[in-house]
Amino acid sequence: MLYFNSFAVGTNPFFVAQVNNTIDSGDTISKVVGNHTIKWGAQYIWYGVKQAPDLVANGTFSFFGSGAQSTGNGFADFLLGLPDFYSQQSSPPFHEFSATGGIFAEDSWRARSNVTINYGVRWDYIRGWSELHNQGTTLIPGVESQAFPGAPLGYVVPGDRLPNGQAIPSTLAHTSLDHFSPRLGVAYSPGWSKGVLGRADGRTRKDQRACRRRAVLYRHRRLDDGLPDGESALWPDVYES
Repeated sequence: MLYFNSFAVGTNPFFVAQVNNTIDSGDTISKVVGNHTIKWGAQYIWYGVKQAPDLVANGTFSFFGSGAQSTGNGFADFLLGLPDFYSQQSSPPFHEFSATGGIFAEDSWRARSNVTINYGVRWDYIRGWSELHNQGTTLIPGVESQAFPGAPLGYVVPGDRLPNGQAIPSTLAHTSLDHFSPRLGVAYSPGWSKGVLGRADGRTRKDQRACRRRAVLYRHRRLDDGLPDGESALWPDVYES
């Protein structure tokens, strides 16, 4: 790329070509045993991103007529081969990948004609992003990089050792394996008022450190068997997503 005072000649030196790939697999199995509707399943998703940047990989020459050996005219400097400065950078490709997954099991038990109890648990696997050749970096104050001894203090890469002896993983942060999400729900129709259904549930996620509860009151036209017409006794499948 050639830069002059009022125009430029050549191709854009800043460009990124990115290719994304996602592989998703999973399945859910459901089985009815008496008054119980049991479900279990699993899912695994792999994400891959390839970035091929062009960040001045072919170099740029600038002719602004202001260099130490300049004639004062940018085009004349170009004819004489006297650029003000030259710039070129390394542009290696990046191959990044991550993955998420989960397994769950739940049971919806119709304890009575007007009472359904739903309970279950889900475990989630959430992996941080990695680069195939460990080209990721992070900042940890006071830690010196062993892979790059001359790097600024605190600037570290995967494989460097921390003061406690642990190595920095390729994901830069360790992947937690305790993401459990238990839940309990109840659907109840009191019977004293047709067409009324009350629902309440509670669930918790360790990674969010919060419990969410909700109660919803539905009114329908008629009540045949303890539940409103057309209303499912099963709790929404929150574990499948």
